[in-house]
Amino acid sequence: MKLLTNSSGAYLTGDDIANAVLGYGAALANEQRVDLVDVPYIAEHGRVGSVRLIVGWHATMNAEVHQGQGVELLDGATLAELRKRVAALNPSGDTPLASDEISYLARVEEF
Repeated sequence: MKLLTNSSGAYLTGDDIANAVLGYGAALANEQRVDLVDVPYIAEHGRVGSVRLIVGWHATMNAEVHQGQGVELLDGATLAELRKRVAALNPSGDTPLASDEISYLARVEEF
């Protein structure tokens, strides 16, 4: 299990879920975007709750391994949704400069 933490609190969830949330957040941050995700977590008395979290650009979130008792929280639907969202992200289109573009820029800087 992992403890997801952000400025609003801490939420105990499964390893795969926490990793998927962080991965989606990183993918969004690379695109300077944010999104809301519903994350299942272990609430009081072992009940499973759900929290809506902001992930992505400038949304600080951490996960730490939680050494505790209990069954690993699994949620295939959440994992599938997060993976789908990561796959749907379109890269910003930034591509490395070609050698002729680099040489042109070098000539411009000489002036």
